[in-house]
Amino acid sequence: MRRRLCAKLLILDPQQRVLLCRGLAGDPAPAQDAFWTPPGGGLDEGESFEQAARRALQKNTGIVCQHMGAPVAEHTYSLPLADGDRLLVDERYFLIRAEGDTIAERVMSAEEFRWWDSQSLNSTTELIVPENLGLTLAGLIAN
Repeated sequence: MRRRLCAKLLILDPQQRVLLCRGLAGDPAPAQDAFWTPPGGGLDEGESFEQAARRALQKNTGIVCQHMGAPVAEHTYSLPLADGDRLLVDERYFLIRAEGDTIAERVMSAEEFRWWDSQSLNSTTELIVPENLGLTLAGLIAN
């Protein structure tokens, strides 16, 4: 089983919606159909989760952030891959409050992107990773 460490970005707009991407480019490729997930990136050699989060934020949105703060959530799961292997994914989530929703136009690594509110996340039939993101988002908004 392969392992991937990943920093994810919970980017909230002023309407408390989170930016999710579908069809993220990357290697290795998952075996299942595309799923919706927050933007982010894998850790480079010697990089911390916070450093990877800052790099992914700038690359995916153009936003430069000197200090991300501590992760607000963690998620570990096993993902089946197209080659029959499995990938153990260990993710840390960082909260970013955006001043608007126009940053979505700069997400370059995604096939598709969309702003989601908590209610839509909890009621959709589409695959969302992590599966409890709607509850996580609602908790973050309440605080």
